[in-house]
Parts: sequence; C-alpha cells; structure tokens
Amino acid sequence: MALNLEKQLLFYGSYHHNPVNVAIHTVCVPILLMTAVLLGTNTGPLYPLPKWLTIDILPPSFGTIAIVVYATLYILMEPVAGALLAPLLLGGTAYSTHLTSTYGSTANYWAFGLFITSWIAQFVGHGAFEGRAPALFDNLVQAFFLAPLFVWMEILFYFGYRPELKGRIDKAVKQEVERFRKAKQQKNADAIQGKENAIALKNWLTWISPKARNTAPAAIVSATKQARGYAADAKASPTEVSSILEQRIRGVQEEAGLAETGRVLSVGDGIARVHGMNNVQAEELVEFASGVKGMCMNLEAGQVGVVLFGSDRLVKEGETVKRTGEIVDIPVGPEMLGRVVDALGNPIDGKGPVKTSEKRRAQLKAPGILPRHSVNQPVQTGLKSVDAMVPIGRGQRELIIGDRQTGKTAVALDAMLNQRRWNNSGDETKKLYCVYVAIGQKRSTVAQLVKTLEENDSMKYSIIVAATASEAAPLQYIAPFAGCAMGEWFRDNGKHALIIYDDLSKQAVAYRQMSLLLRRPPGREAYPGDVFYLHSRLLERAAKLNDKNGGGSLTALPIIETQGGDVSAYIPTNVISITDGQIFLESELFYKGVRPAINVGLSVSRVGSAAQLKAMKQVAGSLKLFLAQYREVAAFAQFGSDLDAATKQTLNRGERLTELLKQKQYQPMAVSDMVPLIYAGVNGHLDNVPVAKILQWEQDFLNHLRTNEGDLLAQIDREGQLSKELDGKLKEVVTSFTKNFS
Repeated sequence: MALNLEKQLLFYGSYHHNPVNVAIHTVCVPILLMTAVLLGTNTGPLYPLPKWLTIDILPPSFGTIAIVVYATLYILMEPVAGALLAPLLLGGTAYSTHLTSTYGSTANYWAFGLFITSWIAQFVGHGAFEGRAPALFDNLVQAFFLAPLFVWMEILFYFGYRPELKGRIDKAVKQEVERFRKAKQQKNADAIQGKENAIALKNWLTWISPKARNTAPAAIVSATKQARGYAADAKASPTEVSSILEQRIRGVQEEAGLAETGRVLSVGDGIARVHGMNNVQAEELVEFASGVKGMCMNLEAGQVGVVLFGSDRLVKEGETVKRTGEIVDIPVGPEMLGRVVDALGNPIDGKGPVKTSEKRRAQLKAPGILPRHSVNQPVQTGLKSVDAMVPIGRGQRELIIGDRQTGKTAVALDAMLNQRRWNNSGDETKKLYCVYVAIGQKRSTVAQLVKTLEENDSMKYSIIVAATASEAAPLQYIAPFAGCAMGEWFRDNGKHALIIYDDLSKQAVAYRQMSLLLRRPPGREAYPGDVFYLHSRLLERAAKLNDKNGGGSLTALPIIETQGGDVSAYIPTNVISITDGQIFLESELFYKGVRPAINVGLSVSRVGSAAQLKAMKQVAGSLKLFLAQYREVAAFAQFGSDLDAATKQTLNRGERLTELLKQKQYQPMAVSDMVPLIYAGVNGHLDNVPVAKILQWEQDFLNHLRTNEGDLLAQIDREGQLSKELDGKLKEVVTSFTKNFS
C-alpha cells in the first residue's frame, strides 16, 4: 500500500461518498477500532520490555502494537493529521486496557456486541444508501487501515483543514464514482444484449446447421459447433457471440487487444490513415510500430486520420498502430524554468531530463466567468511608449501585430527582460514568470534569443517552447497549447505568468496544412472553418483569477505577422477581435528610426488602463491623443508653409515627444525613470531643447536623477502617484536641469 494520502483517500472515498453512509461510518469506525483494540488487549504483554520502556497502562499487547502500527502509518501519510490522531489512539488503547483489567469478560461481551452491531450498520449503509459493496471486498488490508484515517480526515475537513486537498479529493471521487456507474450500466446493457444475441444466434444456427453438414466447408461446421457452445451460455458477451463465425470462417486468428490496435492504410505528407481503432478518442496519442507518435484528428467511419509528430518516412503501409489511451499532456511546474523544450515538453537544451511531478493536458477548457477577476494589476514592459500609451494588465491578451522585421519579437523580449527587477526579489506577488513559444522560427533565431536571456540573467524565470521551422506541422500546431499549459500551472497556483506566442500566423498556417491534408473543406484563404476557434480557445485561457481561486494570472502577448501592413486579412482580424487590444508596429516608422515603431492611432489597450499605475496615468493621460493629432497635422503640414502658432507648437512638441519615446533594444526602464521623462515632454519643458539633443538630454537627466535625486525616484516608486507636493518638486527638478542643459 503506497504512502500517498490523496491516492488512498481517493480509493476509500470512492466507496464512501453518500452523506448518510459517511455519517454511519463516522460513528461506527471508531467503535469498531476501539472494540477490536479492547479484544486485542486480552493477550496481555506479548514480550517483556525494559523497565525504562515499560508503561503500565500500555503493555505490549496485541491491541497496543496494532495501534502503534496504525499511528505510525498515519503520521507517515499525513504528519499533521497523524500527529493529532496518535494521542487519541493511544489514549483509547490505555482506556481499553483499563476496562479489560477491571471488568474482565463483561467488557469483552460488550465489546464483541458493539463490534458486530457496527459491522451490520456499515453493511446497511453500503446496501441502502451507497449502492456499492464495501471497499474490503476489493482490498481487505487497505480498507482496514484506511477507515479510521478517512473518518479523521472528514472531521478535520469539516473544521476547515486543508481545503485545497479536500477540493481535489472531492473532484476526483466524483469522477471515480461516475466511472463506476457508467461501467455498471454498460455491464448490465452487455448482459442483456448478450442474452438477446445468444437467442438470435441459436435460432439462426438451428436453420443453418443441416445445410452446413452437407454443403459448407469444415470451417463452417467447426464454427457452428463452437458457436452453439457459446450461445448456450446466456452470460456470453455480445462481442464474443458476434465474432465467432467471422473469426473462424474467414480464418482470422484472434489477436489480443484487437480493438485497441489498427493498421496503416496509407501514409504521406505527415498524415497517416489508420483502420481498426474503433474506440479511439479525438486528439488521443497513438504509437506506431516504428516508435513514431501521432495524434488522432479525423475520426471517420472505418478509418482515422492521424497527424505524425515525427518523420513519415519511418512509417510504412500495413504497420501496426496502438492506442495509448492518453490525450496529449505536457510536464508542468517550477522545474521547467530555465529550460528549452520542444512542443511536447521534452528538453532540447542538453541539460538533462526535466524532473517534474505534474503533467497537464495541452488543451484544457478556459476558466469560466465566475472564477475570473477584472484586470487591475500592471505588467510593466519597460518600454516608455507601451507603458504610457497602451498599458498592459495581468490577465490581459494584448496583440503585437506588424509586418516582418518591425520589432515585434523585440517588444515581447523587452517585456521578459524587464521582469528581472521583480523576479530577483522575494515578493511572490510581484514576480512574473515568462513562457516564450517559438512557432516556425529558425533555430538560429531561438538560440540567439536564449543567449540574450542568459546574458541578461532572465533565463532563470523563463521557459522556452520551440517548434522550429524544420519541425512537423502538428508540432507547430500543438506548441502554443503546450506553452499555455505550462503558464496555466503558475496561474492556478496563485502565481503570475506571461506567455508570448511568436507567432500565431505560423500556427494558423500549420493548422491549414494539416486540415487540407486531412481533406477537411477549406474556407477563406484556404483556412479551415474552425481556425477562429483555434485561436479563441487558446487565448481565452489567459485570465486573472479572483482571490477565491488563488488570485493568479496568465497574461498573453500573441504576435501576428501581417503582409504589407494589411490588418484586414483573415487571421489578423480574427485575433484582433479575440484580444483586449493591439500594439501595431509600422514599417514606415521603423525605417524612420522610430523604435519601437508603434502606430499610436491603430494601437489600443481596452482593459489595461484600469491596471496602469496612477503616476503614469497622471503624466501620460493626454500623450496618446496628442501624438495622434501630431501625426495627422504633420501629414498635412507637408503641403503648406504658412502654419499658425498653435500648429507649429504641436509639430514642435510632437517631434520632441516622438524622439523622447525612442528606446534602444534590450534596455527596459523602471516606471520611476519613465514618469519624470514623460512629465517633462508632455508639459513642454523640452520645447526649447533641440530635437537632435533629446536623447542626450534623457541620458544626462536620468544620471542626474539617480545621482542627486534618488529620494524623488524612490518616492515615485513607493507612492505610485504624483501628489501636489511631489508634482511641484518634479517640476522644479526638470525646470532647473533643462535650464542648465547645453
């Protein structure tokens, strides 16, 4: 019997889930245990103990030894609960010894009577209320040892002990009971069908047998005789009765596990068509004789379409395929941090195996409405333009969209690097673990990204899931779901995680390839009809949970690559409609040197403003609108030279703000550094600084703040907002420095 508390409580709980039956056991099990101990104390000391070890009220009788074994086992299984129960068990044993020595046979008669009565009451509880035989019929020793601990844990659960354990066990018990009920119903249905088949087969054999003796080959005669023997037994299962003639007449040899295996009909382009696996599940893993694994995608009449997670050159026609009974699951947990893994969670970084204690299905249902909480905590990316104009909150889905080579990955990577300032601290509520999913990228690109993370001491809180361009399409399809499962582990354990899908355009292409090869009907741009559901079910799993569900969060930054800036294409419009906002990166701005090349007019964050720090909201509230107006005015200003003063001021300040928002790659900034910079730009303190010197002013001003105004930065960081006093002090510092800047 394994010392696994959850496993043992699940075993015993699946036999005891009816409230009335549990109440009966709560009363009767302690009586059974103590009366059995009392009867066991009649043996007296079984062997002498040293004087220093002798306890008069606890002689080493059979009852005492049994209780010591019970208490030791319970402490090993659950130290806290076992330690609380052990004194009660030893006290009961001491009292039983006292009763035996004082009242002799009278105590034994009473104990025996209560013992029998308690057993009868428990059998009644199982028969009348539970509808299932006691656990001792399946495992006698396990049931005897577990009953007292089960009752004790039920009492502790009632008083609020380990609610998360109780929740897991209750959920698992419900599933186990449901499986038992379905199996029982199926067994009854099979028995009824078996009898009907037996009667029908008897009648058919009565008609066919005379002809078979003269005209049929010896195989039919042999089959007839054997079928009669099976048909005579009304308990024969439907499968046995219906398959006798087919197996014998056709000369098909019976194979073990025939229903669980199949044979390859055809294979090519990463797709295998398999015949014979009648009970296979959708998206179940199957294994070919060559060792290649695949996932069942098309469940058709007579055959199954399987996508291969490896080379199709290793799979041959006629090869045997067997079911694994497993839906694709991924190793999850904190052990994955710092590792580079493939789409199935297998390490590919050469650092040895990943030893995780948990696995999680790649494709799970997204949290419902009630467990969620509104977005109210910020995700600091360290980019001035993002944190000021399109803020992101924990639990949000913010799309990063743009043409190739516009800095999409750089924005996401800077957000990962910026988390180092919090992940190095001990405050778990501020930590943000990162998962980066590379889909269809070059291996050299992934290697460079890992190197960047390691150089910036950011790999220790990150997981890289890589399904590169050379991988099969099914692996590129499943990789985002695998990464999401890893991120969900942090969310569901009260932690916070950030996941980056780079990029979902390539996942959609991989899914299109699979669907066309599986001969599913194509739709717009040849994508299958359910490509919207592909991305919606993935991105809906990013959520901020309420405190009742742990308060964790999973923030998603999906990346979409556009062609020629066309955001109205099929996949971009789909993902835009699913997400909570988008950061649009424009090629024209990128080539002008505005990096990150964010188009202010098309970028938006629909829920992030609720999570934005108040200090940033105070200084950058009008920044987005002003820059949008500046871009519009700048476009019209190219056609005329006579501009009014207000327009000139807008152009003047807009140029400086655009320059101020530029930022070098891999240099994320703290919010306390951003606030003074944006404050200076928005309030016109830089209007007289030449545009060419804005970046130099920024660098010198930050050095000045860190050297001479450290208290000011600390106060902004601590308070998170600008009070009147702090606003005045900041204005004084900015004005004084800018006046002396040359």
